[in-house]
Amino acid sequence: MLKYAAFTALAVSGLLSLNAQALDVTVNNTTEETASFAFSYLDKDSGEWMVDGWYNVAGGKKESIALNTVNTVYYLYAELKNGSRIEAASGQGAELSVFDGAFVYAQKKLPAGEGETVRFVRAQSRDNVATINLN
Repeated sequence: MLKYAAFTALAVSGLLSLNAQALDVTVNNTTEETASFAFSYLDKDSGEWMVDGWYNVAGGKKESIALNTVNTVYYLYAELKNGSRIEAASGQGAELSVFDGAFVYAQKKLPAGEGETVRFVRAQSRDNVATINLN
Protein backbone atom coordinates (compact mmCIF):
# COMPACT_ATOMS: atom_id res chain seq x y z
CA MET A 1 0.00 0.00 0.00
CA LEU A 2 1.29 3.46 -0.84
CA LYS A 3 1.54 5.65 2.18
CA TYR A 4 -0.25 9.00 2.19
CA ALA A 5 3.17 10.66 2.25
CA ALA A 6 3.96 9.10 -1.14
CA PHE A 7 1.88 11.78 -2.83
CA THR A 8 1.00 15.33 -2.13
CA ALA A 9 -2.42 16.90 -2.64
CA LEU A 10 -1.40 20.51 -2.94
CA ALA A 11 -3.61 23.53 -3.28
CA VAL A 12 -2.19 25.65 -6.04
CA SER A 13 -2.74 29.35 -5.48
CA GLY A 14 -2.54 32.09 -8.03
CA LEU A 15 -3.66 29.88 -10.93
CA LEU A 16 -6.93 30.27 -12.74
CA SER A 17 -9.08 27.20 -13.15
CA LEU A 18 -9.79 26.07 -16.69
CA ASN A 19 -13.47 26.03 -15.73
CA ALA A 20 -14.38 28.54 -13.02
CA GLN A 21 -17.57 26.59 -12.33
CA ALA A 22 -15.77 23.34 -11.49
CA LEU A 23 -12.87 22.08 -9.42
CA ASP A 24 -9.88 21.47 -11.69
CA VAL A 25 -7.80 18.61 -10.24
CA THR A 26 -4.49 18.00 -12.01
CA VAL A 27 -2.94 14.58 -11.44
CA ASN A 28 0.79 14.43 -12.12
CA ASN A 29 1.59 10.70 -12.18
CA THR A 30 5.37 10.34 -12.22
CA THR A 31 5.23 6.61 -11.40
CA GLU A 32 5.39 3.86 -14.01
CA GLU A 33 1.96 2.58 -12.99
CA THR A 34 -1.50 3.59 -14.21
CA ALA A 35 -3.47 5.12 -11.33
CA SER A 36 -7.28 4.93 -11.17
CA PHE A 37 -8.90 7.67 -9.09
CA ALA A 38 -12.30 7.99 -7.45
CA PHE A 39 -13.47 11.25 -5.92
CA SER A 40 -16.19 12.39 -3.55
CA TYR A 41 -17.33 16.00 -3.74
CA LEU A 42 -20.27 18.27 -2.93
CA ASP A 43 -22.08 18.58 -6.27
CA LYS A 44 -22.80 22.24 -7.04
CA ASP A 45 -26.07 21.46 -8.88
CA SER A 46 -27.77 18.92 -6.60
CA GLY A 47 -26.19 19.94 -3.28
CA GLU A 48 -25.47 16.25 -2.58
CA TRP A 49 -22.16 14.56 -1.87
CA MET A 50 -21.32 12.46 -4.92
CA VAL A 51 -18.92 9.54 -5.37
CA ASP A 52 -17.43 9.42 -8.87
CA GLY A 53 -14.92 7.00 -10.41
CA TRP A 54 -12.82 5.90 -12.24
CA TYR A 55 -10.42 8.45 -13.73
CA ASN A 56 -7.34 6.73 -15.15
CA VAL A 57 -3.99 8.47 -15.37
CA ALA A 58 -1.23 6.50 -17.09
CA GLY A 59 2.25 6.35 -15.61
CA GLY A 60 4.41 9.30 -16.65
CA LYS A 61 1.35 11.37 -17.62
CA LYS A 62 -0.31 14.54 -16.35
CA GLU A 63 -4.11 14.78 -16.64
CA SER A 64 -6.70 17.37 -15.65
CA ILE A 65 -9.99 16.22 -14.12
CA ALA A 66 -12.96 18.59 -13.74
CA LEU A 67 -15.26 17.86 -10.79
CA ASN A 68 -18.69 19.52 -10.63
CA THR A 69 -18.05 21.35 -7.36
CA VAL A 70 -16.98 24.73 -6.08
CA ASN A 71 -16.53 23.41 -2.53
CA THR A 72 -12.92 23.51 -1.31
CA VAL A 73 -13.10 20.11 0.42
CA TYR A 74 -13.12 16.91 -1.60
CA TYR A 75 -12.07 13.31 -1.01
CA LEU A 76 -9.98 10.96 -3.14
CA TYR A 77 -9.05 7.32 -3.36
CA ALA A 78 -6.76 5.65 -5.90
CA GLU A 79 -5.61 2.20 -6.96
CA LEU A 80 -2.47 1.57 -8.96
CA LYS A 81 -2.03 -1.28 -11.44
CA ASN A 82 0.57 -2.86 -9.12
CA GLY A 83 -2.05 -3.21 -6.35
CA SER A 84 -0.94 -0.20 -4.28
CA ARG A 85 -3.62 2.14 -2.96
CA ILE A 86 -3.88 5.74 -1.87
CA GLU A 87 -6.29 5.67 1.03
CA ALA A 88 -6.80 7.18 4.46
CA ALA A 89 -5.51 5.48 7.59
CA SER A 90 -7.93 3.39 9.62
CA GLY A 91 -10.44 5.61 11.42
CA GLN A 92 -9.70 8.61 9.18
CA GLY A 93 -11.14 9.94 5.94
CA ALA A 94 -14.51 8.87 4.57
CA GLU A 95 -15.58 5.26 4.17
CA LEU A 96 -17.31 4.96 0.79
CA SER A 97 -17.99 2.26 -1.76
CA VAL A 98 -16.26 1.85 -5.11
CA PHE A 99 -17.34 -0.46 -7.91
CA ASP A 100 -15.82 -2.25 -10.89
CA GLY A 101 -16.23 -0.12 -13.99
CA ALA A 102 -17.31 3.53 -14.11
CA PHE A 103 -19.72 4.74 -11.42
CA VAL A 104 -21.35 7.91 -10.09
CA TYR A 105 -23.75 7.96 -7.17
CA ALA A 106 -25.00 10.20 -4.38
CA GLN A 107 -23.56 9.12 -1.02
CA LYS A 108 -27.06 8.78 0.43
CA LYS A 109 -28.18 6.59 -2.49
CA LEU A 110 -25.73 3.69 -2.65
CA PRO A 111 -26.35 1.75 -5.88
CA ALA A 112 -27.13 -1.94 -5.91
CA GLY A 113 -24.31 -4.29 -6.73
CA GLU A 114 -21.08 -5.61 -5.40
CA GLY A 115 -18.96 -2.75 -4.16
CA GLU A 116 -15.90 -2.50 -1.97
CA THR A 117 -15.79 -0.13 1.01
CA VAL A 118 -12.55 1.88 1.08
CA ARG A 119 -11.26 4.94 2.97
CA PHE A 120 -11.09 8.14 0.93
CA VAL A 121 -8.45 10.75 1.88
CA ARG A 122 -9.70 14.26 2.71
CA ALA A 123 -8.12 16.94 0.51
CA GLN A 124 -8.59 20.65 -0.01
CA SER A 125 -8.41 22.89 -3.05
CA ARG A 126 -7.79 26.58 -3.42
CA ASP A 127 -9.36 28.88 -5.99
CA ASN A 128 -11.04 25.83 -7.66
CA VAL A 129 -7.64 24.26 -8.38
CA ALA A 130 -5.80 21.30 -6.84
CA THR A 131 -2.76 19.24 -7.82
CA ILE A 132 -2.03 15.65 -6.87
CA ASN A 133 1.61 14.64 -7.34
CA LEU A 134 1.96 10.88 -7.43
CA ASN A 135 5.54 9.63 -7.12
